[in-house]
Amino acid sequence: MQQVLTEALDKGGPEMAIAEYDRLRGRYYGGWTYDFSERALLDLAGDLARSGNTEAAFAMIDKNQELFPQSASTYVTRGQLHAQLGDMEQARADFQACLDAIPGARFCQRALEAIGQQ
Repeated sequence: MQQVLTEALDKGGPEMAIAEYDRLRGRYYGGWTYDFSERALLDLAGDLARSGNTEAAFAMIDKNQELFPQSASTYVTRGQLHAQLGDMEQARADFQACLDAIPGARFCQRALEAIGQQ
């Protein structure tokens, strides 16, 4: 999945990658051909963020949020990226949303505490 989406990103940016994901999901969801799990787009977002392509990383995170609206992992990934970019206010909001989705999530509590100490 990551290779296919990375190729689509290279050809036409985040919009093309999302369109390709939607096309593949429409055709292959429920089979064993591609990974449509909650982690697939978040793993790609992490790779994109590490390579400096934050626009595409946020696009993958947003798509994951659309597909998995109560995903604590999505909020965590978004919060980590915002914190990495120095946007602590938005990171705080992301980690709080994680706690709203999963009350008592320790990682999100610790992340909020760490941001509060900065």
